Order: sequence, then structure tokens, then C-alpha cells
Amino acid sequence: MKLGARFDYSKANGSSYTDPRNPTNGTTANEVCTGAAPSLGATTAFTTTDSAGTLLSGIAACSESAVLLDSATRLAQADDFRKASPRQAFAPRIGVNFPMSETSSLFFNFGRYNQNPVYNLLYQNTGVGTISGSRAEGGQGVCLKDAVKPGTRECFPIVTADAYTPPYIGNANLKIEQTTSYEVGYAAEVAKNYAINLTLFSKDQTGLSGIRRSKSVFDRGTTYGTSSPRYNVVVNQDYQTVRGFDVQFRRRLTNYWGYDINYSYSKATTNAAPPDVQQQALTQGDSTSLKEIRSEVDQPHVFNAQLQFRVDDKAPGFRFGSLLRNSYLTVTERAFSGLPYTPTFSFGGFGVVNQNERNSARGPAVVQTDLLVGKDISSNNVRYGVFVRAVNLLDRKNCTQVFATTGRCDAGTIDQDRARNGNSVGENSSSTFFNRAGYYGQRRSVFAGVRVQF
Repeated sequence: MKLGARFDYSKANGSSYTDPRNPTNGTTANEVCTGAAPSLGATTAFTTTDSAGTLLSGIAACSESAVLLDSATRLAQADDFRKASPRQAFAPRIGVNFPMSETSSLFFNFGRYNQNPVYNLLYQNTGVGTISGSRAEGGQGVCLKDAVKPGTRECFPIVTADAYTPPYIGNANLKIEQTTSYEVGYAAEVAKNYAINLTLFSKDQTGLSGIRRSKSVFDRGTTYGTSSPRYNVVVNQDYQTVRGFDVQFRRRLTNYWGYDINYSYSKATTNAAPPDVQQQALTQGDSTSLKEIRSEVDQPHVFNAQLQFRVDDKAPGFRFGSLLRNSYLTVTERAFSGLPYTPTFSFGGFGVVNQNERNSARGPAVVQTDLLVGKDISSNNVRYGVFVRAVNLLDRKNCTQVFATTGRCDAGTIDQDRARNGNSVGENSSSTFFNRAGYYGQRRSVFAGVRVQF
């Protein structure tokens, strides 16, 4: 048995909305004006008189007096932001190996793994690191002097702007993303030179960073550029589940040859794509999934095989066998399922009307053969070697991305909603303009080299 643990601690600088989906944190200028702001406790309503001497109270008073409205806005902002709290997490690990014989055993592993959010998701459009005021005043010219977070010179988050609408707002208060992993398996040596390994695994990822729409809020104080701010923000609400098994069969390098064959089957499901991909999909009219869907990275079948020949100083006894001394040859075969995509049925349609379910179709499988061959020569305690490596030896055209209209990478058109182009849908609609070299994987490449080892 092996026991272990890891403790993670990190802290982001700057401050973000106390409630990421509600910039007012439940306190608007309206409530301050009427004396009903929950964050301020029991207060009296604002009052003033109009030009005719009539006493006005609450909303009417703030509507009459810009000074009162500005004051109410500042008071309402007091609890809108908070500094990022430390992110800390304890991650235990345990591994158990139970020998069944001299050459076989059962094993079990459990672990919790932590991952910090990437900086982009913490800080994008949050105003963290910016300073208000003009450059002449020592600022960066990012925002006006009064458009700052309370008690700081740091600019407000960019919720809306005249010439720029942010795709989503980061969140410095994001928590650590966690993965809980279980693994159980059987390993055995067979007939001295062979080994087999069978593993069942399960991974649950929770608290993943994902984007959500802000709540509907009306703020008379237009605190953040508009009285009805609507934006997307990053929060810890996404998840992903992976289940599968792995089978491995190996032959030890004996009598100049050996092999390693590995096959795995898995199923990955999630509730949404990563923030950048999810935002792009929403912008292009894709619907928000209301159920668990196939993950963007789901590849059910993955096969890898390696056949290896190697001759050391002891050369084979057949004729000209000495020429093979200190030489090697490795052939690697890889095959795996294509990645999911969302089919599009109409070139001129928009949104869910002309699209199938998210990630409901799959691109073509990828198959690739690689070759490595080399020979070493030793002289005066120095080892010289030459090698040739061929990637995609058979020059297979593998699709790494497909047209959503056909599910192929050699024919089809880009959805009009995405590219605003006027061609029709179908396998015969490909043209030079629509041929995308980037939709194909690496073509055959051959590398040769020399190495020296002292």
C-alpha cells in the first residue's frame, strides 16, 4: 500500500464581482434611494424638492436630483466587489497492490487531483491590473477616474462598451478545478516473455470553468455602463465524466524482437464545452445544452501498436548478420476515433432549426503509420549513430477537422452563419476557395539525423 497527499494553495491578485452573475450583488441604486437596501440595513429614503417646492422621496427624489442618484450609486457599489479568496485544496492519494502469485497481481488506485484555472479565465475583461485616469495623471487611460472599483483606482469590469462587447468576463474568485480518479486492474506475466495488463478507470471532473449568462438586473444608477447589464461570466459550474477500460499486451524484447499492443475504450460526457469554444458556439447560434452531451474530446477507440527489432553487440548468426550489429527498427501503428462535431443541415439556416444535437456526429477515424530505423557505431569510447524517422509513412490523408455540412474534410462548405458565404450545401459544393489544408493532419514527413554519444 502506498499513501500520499498533496496540498495546493494559490491566490489571485485583484478583485471581482462578489456575485459573478449579479454585478449589483442584490443592492441597486433604486433600493438605496428608497431606503430598502439590504446591505445597508434600515435607512431612510432620500428626499429632495423640485422646482415648485414639492417634497419628493425615494425614486422620485433620485430621478429629480443627479447628485442624489450619484450618491445612491456609490453606496450601492460598496459591496459589489471583493478581493479574491485563497484557493486551497487537499488531495489524498492511495495505491494498493495485492499479489496473487509470483507473476500476477490485482491493483487499485484512487487519487484526487487539483488544477488551477488559467490566467485568461481569471482576468479577462475584469479590469484587474488597469488604472483609471489619463496618462498625464500616471494612469493607463483605460477608464475615467470615477469608473473604478470602490476604494481602488482599478477600472470596472468591461460589461459593455460603444465599440466593443466582451465575449465573457473573467473571475478572479474562481476556485480550484478537481478530478477524482479511480482505477482497478489486473497485471500478469505470461510464459516468461509476455505480459498482460487490464485496467478499468473512472474520472469525475467537477468545478470546471464554464461560462454562464448574468441574471436579469435593472439598476437605475447605470453602474456599469447600462441600466440592464447582460454579459457572460466564468464560474465553476461545469463538469466532465470519463469511463473506460484499457488492455495492454506486451512481448519482451527477446531474440531481437518484441511488441507492445494497447487498446482503450472510453466515453467522455460533459455539460458544456470549455469557455472559449462554448462562447464561439453561442455566438454562432448553437443552442445551450440542457442535458449531458458528448464531450469535445471524446474518442471512444484508441489503438496503439509498436513492433520493435533491435540487435545489440551480439549479432545474429546467419550470413551478413554482422551488418545488423547495433541497429534497430521500430514500426508504430496508431488508430483512433475522430472527434465529435455538430452537423449542420442548411447553409442559410440559423441556430437549432437547422442543426442536430451538439456533438452528435463524429469525424472520420485517424490511422497513421510511423517508422524509425537507425544504426550505431562505436569507436574510441564514442558512439556514433545515424537514423531515419518517417511520420505518416503511407501518406494517409487524415481529417483533423471537418465541414459541418458533410462531415468530411475534402468536400463541403462552411456554414453561412459562421462565414457568411453564399454557396450551397452538399458534397459537390467544394471549390478551391473552400479547400482547407488545415483540415488535414500531418502528411508524410521524413527526417534523418546523426547523433554522437560520449
